Amino acid sequence: MPDFEPVVDQHESWLALNPVQGCPKACTYCFLKDRGLTRARPTELASPSHAAALLLASPYHHPGAAVALYTCTDALATPRTRRHLTQLLDALADRQVTNPLVLITKCRITDD
Repeated sequence: MPDFEPVVDQHESWLALNPVQGCPKACTYCFLKDRGLTRARPTELASPSHAAALLLASPYHHPGAAVALYTCTDALATPRTRRHLTQLLDALADRQVTNPLVLITKCRITDD
């Protein structure tokens, strides 16, 4: 059974926004292995709109904080997670969120 992290969480030097968790990859070094989140179908815990609202409502949020997106999955790994990412970016732009955003991936960046 997966051990999901909070959708919004404060880490040492950034905020993490994890509306989708679980990764189909099986990287041997991945910290997600301990949580049962590798070789796992990505699970949507919050819609893009709800994730943006959760970020803005978080007591950890402030405009200068870097926000690491999808640290509990690889957002570019599947068409569904890529679509979630683009919709989240739109939702953040609609709410005029100006935080620096961080996205870590090992996947090729596709046209979509």
